[in-house]
Amino acid sequence: WTFSDPGDSQSAYQVQIDDQSLFNSPEVDSCPGGPPNGTCASGNTSSSYFTGAGILQFNTSYQTRVRVWDSNNTVSPWTEGSICNGPGCAGNGRTWKTPKHAYPQVDFTWTPLSPSANQSVQFTDQSIFYDSGGGSRNWTWTFGDGGSSTQQNPAHTYTTLNNYNINLSVEDKDDYSCSNTKTITVKKPVPFWKEIAPRE
Repeated sequence: WTFSDPGDSQSAYQVQIDDQSLFNSPEVDSCPGGPPNGTCASGNTSSSYFTGAGILQFNTSYQTRVRVWDSNNTVSPWTEGSICNGPGCAGNGRTWKTPKHAYPQVDFTWTPLSPSANQSVQFTDQSIFYDSGGGSRNWTWTFGDGGSSTQQNPAHTYTTLNNYNINLSVEDKDDYSCSNTKTITVKKPVPFWKEIAPRE
């Protein structure tokens, strides 16, 4: 939100989020118990609020309202808003809808952990999907040396000693996508030796 009061400044705010239009029992209230608790206390000059993870439900329509206090402790009327970013959000008048489900949790491993140059490295996808399945899922790997793959579990060979940033981006059937980047170190090979019997 934007505070506008010439010659004055915001001193506190209150945010409420509810799945009912009357806000009789909001799921989120930044001032639990009412003013002057929480963000309603003087000194809260932020113009944004984060609910924290796991508070709102997926695939649910909500409404949000905000009010602010100026430095003279004068409170504004409630102002309702509707801003939601992402493919799962659907703004409709004063309401907005959360995504249908969580976005993919991207993770992957590889073996060997410290490969040498010209040694094949096997990458294994360990991502967790929250869609219902039954549709197309996509994997996009970039290996940091110009190589890439769209396989779920590709193999790749590095030819030069270096540190490489590996990025895996996954997309579920609902087009929800996330990515993760890790660094692999390609080292010199372990020295090879052989035993030689002593000469008589």
